[in-house]
Amino acid sequence: QKQTSDQATMIQISNAPPDAPSDINIIACTNAAVRIGFDPFMEHSAEIIALCVHCESISSSNTHIKEIILDSTEFILSNITKRYVL
Repeated sequence: QKQTSDQATMIQISNAPPDAPSDINIIACTNAAVRIGFDPFMEHSAEIIALCVHCESISSSNTHIKEIILDSTEFILSNITKRYVL
């Protein structure tokens, strides 16, 4: 008589967060806006639903938050003010 055994297989799925964008650089700027570019990030196995950029002013408590289209590798921050250093 042949003996059989039940087997169970356990699979662990890791939803690793994406790598941060790399090679962040300024593409162009004016007195009121800046266009910033970056290399695409690796998503791994986690589903990305939004990419937000938070920018804080060095001279006030103003914070700019920009939500980026997921397939884009650049964005524009607008309504910024020029700061003069004397």
